[in-house]
Amino acid sequence: MYKNSLTFRLKAAIFLCLFLTVKCLVAQNTGSYKYVLNNAEQSWNTDVLFVDNHYYVLSNGDKYAWHYLEYRPLFFHPQTTVTVFDEYFNQVKQIKLLDKTFDGMMFFYENNHFYVFGYKYNDKEKNCKLCIAKFDKDFDLVRPLSLHNWEYQYAWEYQYTYVWTNNIIRTQSGEFIGVVIGKHGFFGIVQISNDGEFLQEISTPYASLHTIAETDSHYFVSTAQNADGDVVKFCKDSLDKYELLTIGQHILGNELPDGNMTIVDNQIIYTNYYQEANNECDYGYQQGCSIVFLNKDMSLKERLIVGKDCEFNFGGCMHYLNPDSIYQVHRRLDIPNTSTASYYNFTISNFNKNGQLNFTLDVDVNDSLLLRHIYGCKALADGGMIAYGSANDFRMMEENKRGYLLYYHPTKDVNNVKIETQSIASLPQISPNPAHTQFTITNTENATITMYNLVGQKVKQVVGKAENTLIHTEDLPAGMYILKVENGNGVVAKKVQVVK
Repeated sequence: MYKNSLTFRLKAAIFLCLFLTVKCLVAQNTGSYKYVLNNAEQSWNTDVLFVDNHYYVLSNGDKYAWHYLEYRPLFFHPQTTVTVFDEYFNQVKQIKLLDKTFDGMMFFYENNHFYVFGYKYNDKEKNCKLCIAKFDKDFDLVRPLSLHNWEYQYAWEYQYTYVWTNNIIRTQSGEFIGVVIGKHGFFGIVQISNDGEFLQEISTPYASLHTIAETDSHYFVSTAQNADGDVVKFCKDSLDKYELLTIGQHILGNELPDGNMTIVDNQIIYTNYYQEANNECDYGYQQGCSIVFLNKDMSLKERLIVGKDCEFNFGGCMHYLNPDSIYQVHRRLDIPNTSTASYYNFTISNFNKNGQLNFTLDVDVNDSLLLRHIYGCKALADGGMIAYGSANDFRMMEENKRGYLLYYHPTKDVNNVKIETQSIASLPQISPNPAHTQFTITNTENATITMYNLVGQKVKQVVGKAENTLIHTEDLPAGMYILKVENGNGVVAKKVQVVK
């Protein structure tokens, strides 16, 4: 019996050591982040694009205040701006778009033009129209505004509404589909040509539509029409043919839908609030984030629960470029069991389309603007991601609101890594790229070469002993990888693709 007990303790100790080792390895691969606040107050960031090694940030806000007792704006005069940053988030320039009756909420870049979606306000008639502005690369307007005749009438003297930043998509055919508030407060969708002209509108009897996503044959829009978390399915060939699909059979008794959804390989992934009792918390319960994966036939495939004890997790977004590296970012409200003030921060999760969690990371930003809202997030081609929105203080006065950017990368130091800032001749060059079984990288003498996959896992590391270094890839699965080359002159990151 003593021998069995000793064996059990030995195995337990070995397991504990292995567990701690794994936890350390995960911690070492959590990457780094950069948090950037807008210089201008009374602003919020509604969309971000990465074009020609620069970040273009669409922002709104100038003079705006909110009457919280009567729940209505006191005045609203937006000023839409685009702020351009280099890849290190140094501000290059800021451009004001049009006048204060134009409210830009989301934009796309195509064929050297920016398409900005938003609203055009008419204070005299107390209404607004959806509109699209087409700009050249210098943000000079290249044609008159496209105005949509679906007007939204103010319910109060200065009430306004806007398109949330995850409610317009560029479709597989190159057109645009957006979710809008329609007549009489009901929601609908609008189809827009690839040149920014309004084509048709479809009104629905549903009072709340959220995120829109696309499969090969349909558009799906999440809705909070019922507490069961339904989705509306629109036929691509005929948008007026739509139906409400109930997915409530996958909602647990302690879950509430939050409206965030994406589609990967024709499969729906959506998020819920996940509540459970915890007597250790001041409020007696906690709220995590439940990520639900459905098969193509809408049956349940997998469920992930993200969150820690005595936290509230909610209000996030999802985006991906690689099905094996899907980013999900949500707000995290720490609920202490002391008199310490609560505050909002961020949790970043990364998983694949099959529901396997790659990592989850809490990001704690320490400043006075503790009330943070997420308006959107985007996965980036370098393997990182960027989230954006607004931050406020506890006075909840809108004139104190400032936009923010949260950039995260799983493998590089975002403050030190410089991508292709040296002369082309001195930069490491990869050949061939894509690579089948091996590739050569130049300018590597005395350099440390580290190779990561897109979820931040280190797959190879060598020290260059000559001008050129040969890297074998026979043992690596096909996919995109990040190659970090570090020497006395600094750090350079390169992308390399492995094909089979």
